Amino acid sequence: MPDKGPVNQGKSSKALYRVLSDQLQGYIQSGYWKVGNIIPTESQICEQFSVSHSTVKKTLEYLTRNGYLERRAGKGTWAVDYYQAKEIWVVDSISPPYPFPDLVHVEVFSHETIVNDRSNPILAAFESEKVLSRIKLTRWLEQTPLTLVHSYMRPPDAEKVLSEFNPQTDIYLYRILERITGRTVDYIKETYEAILAVGELADRLKIPPGSPLMLANRLVMDEQGVLLLGASVYIRTDIQKMEMFRKRTMTPKRLRY
Repeated sequence: MPDKGPVNQGKSSKALYRVLSDQLQGYIQSGYWKVGNIIPTESQICEQFSVSHSTVKKTLEYLTRNGYLERRAGKGTWAVDYYQAKEIWVVDSISPPYPFPDLVHVEVFSHETIVNDRSNPILAAFESEKVLSRIKLTRWLEQTPLTLVHSYMRPPDAEKVLSEFNPQTDIYLYRILERITGRTVDYIKETYEAILAVGELADRLKIPPGSPLMLANRLVMDEQGVLLLGASVYIRTDIQKMEMFRKRTMTPKRLRY
């Protein structure tokens, strides 16, 4: 078991927070703090190692930057697989999905209340919600449909969003949520897969059945880690091109766009 006593700086020239970080890093690498588990609070670490809150805060920030910890406001701090974190590639920049936003308009064609089907990973992310609102919309570049979107959110939020929605200027529903609630989108998680257009997808996007599409499943969270909106975005691949630039880092960054 790792040393649990006060930090001993000895003759080391390292700053105290670096000495403490070496000890906590050992906790993670040895498995004493298990990957994925919440670690002790700042106050508990202060008491255990007889150091100040400022030292602990600086230590945890250092370990987070270097891929040993992940922190989220309101959720806590937990240990991360360091060796996996070393291989993280993060998005450095991304081209706009709609290069001519002034020419894009949105058509909302369906709004309904649905039961939360937890077999759907997007709906399951709304953990405690029994019912959700589903808003279906298409984004158009003049007369050409670009994407079909199924957006999911809590019914009160959906009502507010639709009451403020302007089809000529509001391309993204989450930006309306930011505007009317004062909450800021801080984190967007997306997964992509290739699918074929059938049924409503082909009809709404005006493409032959069986045409290839890219499906992006998206979770949008605020700065407290609260899920604001989930969406399935069906993207035509024949008329859209997106460039993405990535770089290797041990610091998991968050991309907002």
